[in-house]
Amino acid sequence: MLDYTKQLERGAEILTGNVSPRTRARMKARADEISRAGDLAAHAAVVEAALMKAISIMYDPDTDGLPANFDLHTGQIWIALPWTKTGWKLYGLRDWESDLLRWILFGRLNTGSIDPLFDYNQSARRWNLRNDLYPSKERALAWLKADPITISEWRAALEIYQKRRAKYRTK
Repeated sequence: MLDYTKQLERGAEILTGNVSPRTRARMKARADEISRAGDLAAHAAVVEAALMKAISIMYDPDTDGLPANFDLHTGQIWIALPWTKTGWKLYGLRDWESDLLRWILFGRLNTGSIDPLFDYNQSARRWNLRNDLYPSKERALAWLKADPITISEWRAALEIYQKRRAKYRTK
């Protein structure tokens, strides 16, 4: 049986910033030993922990009390994010986990019932923070608590990912 405690420890390590090398190593388990539901939940919890860490870092103030990691007027984010090609390693994620998180966030831009915390500027190819709606770290974390990454979102993104990988392998 897969030890889901290790996945939860990954989430805790991401939040505290103490990601160990063993965390990055792929866990090897036989397919008959994996409970898919538990596996999906564990991965969703890990990416949610990375998202929580990114939110906390984004709202860190500079010495003058103003935000240090995003533009107060435009919302442009100046730090690497866990769902970007430059940020996933920094948050202890795997590249495919960041891809799935990115697809979920893009999906929420158009279909989310709660105003999204992030917006994507297509022309600049940059993520922006909706600091007009979420002016504080507490409000942003409340957004995440009210609209967490769900198993159904994770499963749908995983299916897209797996179909794309299968198509790529057959070429």
